[in-house]
Amino acid sequence: MPMQKTFLAYPLIAIASSLMGLSLMAKESAPAKSAPKAPAKASAALKAAPKPISKGKTARYNKKGAKPTPASLVHDMQEAIAYIAIEGKKDLNPKSKQERPFWGGLKLASESVDLMESGIKAKDSSMLKGLDGLGRGIGQIGAAWGVLRGGAKTSKIGRGVLALHAAYETYLTNFGPVVARYKKAGPVSKGEKVSLLKAQGEAKKLRASLTKLQAKAGKSSLEARMVTDLLRLLAELAKISVDNSSHYCQYMHYWERFSVTFYSYNECIEVWYPVFYSNWKTVYTDYSVVSTVFSSGAWSWYESWDYTSESVESYGDYYESTVEVETSELTEEETFVESYEESSATEDSELEAEYEVGSADGEVDGSFSDEAMDDSDDADADGVEDEADTDDDNDGTADAADTDDDGDGVSDAEDVDMGPGADQDSEDSDDDGVSDADDTDDDNDGTMDTNDGDDDGDGVDDSADDAGDDG
Repeated sequence: MPMQKTFLAYPLIAIASSLMGLSLMAKESAPAKSAPKAPAKASAALKAAPKPISKGKTARYNKKGAKPTPASLVHDMQEAIAYIAIEGKKDLNPKSKQERPFWGGLKLASESVDLMESGIKAKDSSMLKGLDGLGRGIGQIGAAWGVLRGGAKTSKIGRGVLALHAAYETYLTNFGPVVARYKKAGPVSKGEKVSLLKAQGEAKKLRASLTKLQAKAGKSSLEARMVTDLLRLLAELAKISVDNSSHYCQYMHYWERFSVTFYSYNECIEVWYPVFYSNWKTVYTDYSVVSTVFSSGAWSWYESWDYTSESVESYGDYYESTVEVETSELTEEETFVESYEESSATEDSELEAEYEVGSADGEVDGSFSDEAMDDSDDADADGVEDEADTDDDNDGTADAADTDDDGDGVSDAEDVDMGPGADQDSEDSDDDGVSDADDTDDDNDGTMDTNDGDDDGDGVDDSADDAGDDG
C-alpha cells in the first residue's frame, strides 16, 4: 500500500506532524484533548552499527527497521541530500536563476547536516546551530520544489525531499531543543521570561506589518499565499498563554516554525518576485534581528542529557521514506552541492507551477505549502502516479512479488499494517510496531496501561475522560 506523506515545507502540514513532541508536557499541565501526541521515547545505549546492507551501498548506521539514533538520522539526511542532487541534475538546471531557492536551500541543508554531524561527535552546541540551518534549508527546498515540480512532474526529486524531511522531523521530535527543555524540567527562568516577552512583542508587531503587506500582494498570487501562511502561524502563537514550562516549550516550538517558514519564503520571494520583495524585505529585515531569541541558552538544556547515546523507540513507517545512494556518490554529490554559487546561476527559465494560488473569487483556501506540496496522486513522491505505481515502497521489487509491501521490515503475513482487512490505524493505532491487542503501553509514555492514569495519552485523566477511547 502507498506510504502516507508527512509533507514538507513547514507551514501547517509539517507543523501538525511535529507537534507530536508537545504532549510530552501533558503531565505538568493537562492540555485540551487536541494536544499533540508524545514523540517516541529515546532508549538507552547506542548499539554497534550493523554491517552495510549490501556491497557497493552506503555503509548505513541502521538496517531497515533498526532504531534510529542521532548519528544514523544524520547519515540518512546525507543520503537524502545526495539523492536530491543526483535527481536534480537530471531534471532541473543548477544554472537557472529561477532555481536559486532550490539549490541554495540544498547547499544550506548539506552544510548544516555536516555541522550537526560534527556537533554530535564533539557533543557541543554546533549540533543546534546545524539543526537550525537544516530546518531553514529544508523549508526553502520544500517551498521551491512545490513550484518547480510543475515542470518536472515525473521526477524522483520529491522522493529525496520526503526522505530528508522525514529524517529531520524524526530528529527534531526526539532530540531537538524543545524535547531537551522539557527533559530539563523546572519552572520558566528569568532569562527565558525575557526571551519570551521579546518574542511576544515582536510577534505582535510582525502580525501588524504582515497584515499591511498582504494588501500589497495580489489576491490570487503566490505572494499572498505565503503571507497568509505566516499570519496563520502568528495567530497560533497568539493563542498560547505561557503559564509554565510546558507552555514555554509550546511557544518556542511555534516560534521556530514561524522562523523557518519566514526564512524559506524570503529566499523564494527575493528571486521570483523582485517588485513585491521591495516591500517584503523591510518586514523581513526587522524580523531577522530577533529570529534567534530562544537560541542563546538552548545548549544548557542538554547538559544533563546525553542524547547521543539514545535511540528512537517508536518510529512508525520512517523507513518507508528513506533513500539510498552508492557509497562513492555521497562525497561526490556533497562536493557538488556545497560548491554551488547563486552568482553563477544566471540563466532565465520559465516557472511551470502546477499549484492553484487561489479560487475563482480570489479567496485563498488553505496554505500554499499544503496545496503545492501534497500530491494526492503520487503518495510516495517518486514521479509515478499511484494508479500506475507497481512498487509502492520503492525497494526495487514489484508489489506483486514483494513480501514486505510497505517496506517496514516485517513480512506482510505478520504485519498488522498489511494483509486482508488490515487497517494501520485500528490494528496499531499508536504506530509503535506493536499490535493493539499486544500493546501494554497504549500512549507510549513508559508507564504500563495498568498503572497509567491517562491510558490514551490525551492529557485527561481516565476517570474524567468521556471520549470512550481509553480501552
